[in-house]
Amino acid sequence: MPLLDLVPRSFGDYEAAGGGRGLQTALTGWPVAVIQEVARSGLRGRGGAGFPTGEKWRAVRAVGAGSRFAVGNAAEGEPATFKDRLLLRTNPYQVLEGLAIAAYAVGAERAYIGLKETFGTEIQALSRALGEMREADALGPVAVELVLGPDLYLFGEETGLEEVIEGRPPLPRVARPFVQGLFAKPPADNPTLVNNVETLANVPTSWPTAPTGCGPTAPKPLPARWSSPSAGMSGGRGCLSCRSAPRCAPWSRSWPAARRTAGR
Repeated sequence: MPLLDLVPRSFGDYEAAGGGRGLQTALTGWPVAVIQEVARSGLRGRGGAGFPTGEKWRAVRAVGAGSRFAVGNAAEGEPATFKDRLLLRTNPYQVLEGLAIAAYAVGAERAYIGLKETFGTEIQALSRALGEMREADALGPVAVELVLGPDLYLFGEETGLEEVIEGRPPLPRVARPFVQGLFAKPPADNPTLVNNVETLANVPTSWPTAPTGCGPTAPKPLPARWSSPSAGMSGGRGCLSCRSAPRCAPWSRSWPAARRTAGR
């Protein structure tokens, strides 16, 4: 469905139209398998660079030490651009669902979405959606926080956005967020994912929304020690549906990465 075809007036409307199923499906899979599905979808960043979204998520999850964070960049500021603001006005629920999926996939301990304090209509829409989704427990295991910043062009630059989240003016940093992220202090790099609003809005529809019987979206119970969003695997062996590593290609692809990233 094209992004602007659905204009829900409430989270109930969004859910009735199929909203939320992407996150539900993601939460039944290993985080590394969610990243694989996003990579397989071919989704690229919509902020201008067109970098493969799955590869960006994989780098944040797998490289560096410390906590992980996920950030939605809603501080649109390029001349004559209005696409992100229109998406937030039309369907903020889908943007938030995409951010929740991203946060789960990279193992984030917290998620943020930053937008300019002058975006009054967008702030109202996003605040209302965030409140409704919190009340419905529809944001997954990672808390999402709304951060307002100044009406300055540099606020839309990803490292300037990081600075504002940390309580400073939006002055650019040298290191990219996936190298040195939010609240980083040696030896913790805190790799941070920053995705554009339009990118996040496309995430919930990047894979089938019904859990399958085998592979990365197979439903599974998680032992208590793997219940956190940073856990990359379950305590069992083999595919959690067919229990057969040699025959289950999705499981065999996911397992080595899950072993490396589990327990971080």
